Amino acid sequence: MVEAPAGGLTSTAQEERRVRLTFKYSPDYYPATDAFFSPDPTEPDRLVGGATMTLRDILKVKGSHVYTIGPDHSVQDAVMVLMQYRVGALLVQDAQGKPIGIISERDVLRECLDRSAELPSIRVREAMTTDLIIGLPDDEIRYTMGIMTQNRIRHLPVMDGGGVAGMISIGDVVKATLDETEYENHYLREYIQAR
Repeated sequence: MVEAPAGGLTSTAQEERRVRLTFKYSPDYYPATDAFFSPDPTEPDRLVGGATMTLRDILKVKGSHVYTIGPDHSVQDAVMVLMQYRVGALLVQDAQGKPIGIISERDVLRECLDRSAELPSIRVREAMTTDLIIGLPDDEIRYTMGIMTQNRIRHLPVMDGGGVAGMISIGDVVKATLDETEYENHYLREYIQAR
């Protein structure tokens, strides 16, 4: 059971979040997690027991670095960072480092439609998406794909124990799903051939 702060989610926050697909991130709510998985081939296979890949598994391979920007920077600054690092979204953090939104290529394009000449004067806080949908390290890949598809988002911050654990894209999720399917197929072929 996950305990939530007063005014936050109920004590069954993680399960409730799974039911309410449009859970919005609150900077005061950080569910605690303690599970760990290592895809080391010398360790027992998780898939044999029926468990599936999680966001923690993706972040272990991808890394935890997240590109960020402050809300008072211009949208033009955000475009420069997006292009410099070849990423599709930036996490927007306040002065204390707490996530307050996300700005993606889609948000920039929306601003370009009517105010492209004003990009240097438009603040990130005006263009960013503030209804953050987050993932947890122990969220399963297929569940995450459903959340991202239903909410039409391509980037998902992953929160863990009071901070940002990383950011994943829909491309990361698709690749992990393909890898998992390939591994399951390989395991099943070996099992059938051993009989």
